[in-house]
Amino acid sequence: MFGTYNVWQHHITPGKQKCEGDSPITPAQLGGEGMLGEIFHVLSLDHLSPLQAHKRHPEGVDGCLDTPLRSQYNRLDCSYETRCALTECQIGRMQHFFADLKPSFERFPDGQGGFTMARPACQPVEDDMVIPAGAVINWSGNRELRSGVVVQAGSRLSITCEIGLPAGAQILVEPGGELIVDGARLYTPCPDAPWAGITVAGRLSIQPGSVLENAKRIQSVADGQINAQNSRFDNCGFGAALFICGQDGNVCE
Repeated sequence: MFGTYNVWQHHITPGKQKCEGDSPITPAQLGGEGMLGEIFHVLSLDHLSPLQAHKRHPEGVDGCLDTPLRSQYNRLDCSYETRCALTECQIGRMQHFFADLKPSFERFPDGQGGFTMARPACQPVEDDMVIPAGAVINWSGNRELRSGVVVQAGSRLSITCEIGLPAGAQILVEPGGELIVDGARLYTPCPDAPWAGITVAGRLSIQPGSVLENAKRIQSVADGQINAQNSRFDNCGFGAALFICGQDGNVCE
């Protein structure tokens, strides 16, 4: 990072790049691009070989098996003018870095347009996360969310891990959307308040071995469909017309 800042400060134009040639951007732009790249390295991302300068990973050539070779769009590649995207694995590595390693420089929205080091009180601090129409997403790594979730029409979200939701947050499955809870655990890390639960106008499938804890209400609306088998519901509420407890091997405590 210091070297990148030095390039910007003294208006140094680097010579031959290891990528495709000289950088087509100005020293000031290079400073920003280079600094962003160094931040990605701090967050555990690396370049593909032969550009892999920082660490030899046990998987693939950069620790991710879905990084395209010579992509004009990937942020860790060399197409300076067009690179703008990260792969699912690269995003997952950064998610793991924050969710599991909990670095000391992690920041949270303070509700006033800024950020704070203090972990917020048990409430949503960001807009609902949207699974957009047409998307097929699988969450397989444990995480604590900062908001609720909306599964839009024509999309599917599968959860096979532990997901923590802030108090008051809900998962909304819109008409035509699908949520699959497959051996997962949905809970809130907040000790004194429940999360809002799941409202289903589309389809919810709760597969065997799943555990839902402290959900204020699990309910179907309109033509929503809920199917649950051999799962456990701890301290959960249900919609008036929803009969889950004691049915199909489900246990409610």
